Amino acid sequence: QQKIAYNTLIEAGNSISGGIYFLDAPGGTGKTFLILLLLARIRSQNDVALALASSRIAATLLEGGQTAYSALKIPL
Repeated sequence: QQKIAYNTLIEAGNSISGGIYFLDAPGGTGKTFLILLLLARIRSQNDVALALASSRIAATLLEGGQTAYSALKIPL
């Protein structure tokens, strides 16, 4: 399932429409691994990829990660 998600997101990123995606799955299913892989792929092509998370703890697990509230100036 990770490979399907990876290919789907890379394909969407390569399309003209782009998009915003939310990844949700139970703990231990490889979400962080998948996100890090996607970020590395996108950034290796000198494209922009924002690593936004809903919590500060989750953001610390991502390269260049920030909370969505901080990055997008969303009021709490």
